[in-house]
Amino acid sequence: MLQVPINEPVGIYSPSWSSSYCFIRDYHITPILRAMCIMAYPDTSHYLRIHISRLVPHSNRVTAAVCLKMGGATDEEIAFRLRWNIASVPTYLRECFQEVGPITTSTLQGTFKTS
Repeated sequence: MLQVPINEPVGIYSPSWSSSYCFIRDYHITPILRAMCIMAYPDTSHYLRIHISRLVPHSNRVTAAVCLKMGGATDEEIAFRLRWNIASVPTYLRECFQEVGPITTSTLQGTFKTS
């Protein structure tokens, strides 16, 4: 859909009116995230609605880094795809990557128990 070869960074697209690539920026994503929050949580007293200004696309980039790592990507590949400095990759992965499997498993098990 984005008209970009697989070996290019995540978050770029090739518009129909241009032969070059453009980068998806936070100001493209932020209004969409917040609109989705409003649609998902119409109750204005919901925690996410109260703190809607804290919804930012950066967390999606961290999620993308974790997914890439789980898929076997090297830190260098993650840095290239997310347009990060190589030194940033371990910083973002150290707090979430090691436990993502067990946390996901326990979350899903808890969901099934309460459903």
